[in-house]
Amino acid sequence: MELPSTVEESLRRFGLVPARIAYFRRWPPPPRWLVWMIEALWDIRPWETMADPEAFDYSPPFARTEELGFGTQAEYEADANDPKWFE
Repeated sequence: MELPSTVEESLRRFGLVPARIAYFRRWPPPPRWLVWMIEALWDIRPWETMADPEAFDYSPPFARTEELGFGTQAEYEADANDPKWFE
């Protein structure tokens, strides 16, 4: 599924997206949950559509979440690689 190129386009194109965005604005996820939020916002399910779900490129949706003010891919990666999660 191709993502919309702008936040406004995604708001027009997907009826549930505004409600989902409002939900996450009220309860913003920590950076380590941004991939889950991306999948929930735009119904992205690479595990259902790709032979290798690990190969899915999350860069475009991360750009959208950054535009929405939810965080960046760098913040996600820093949190995911934080040593506190490996103790």
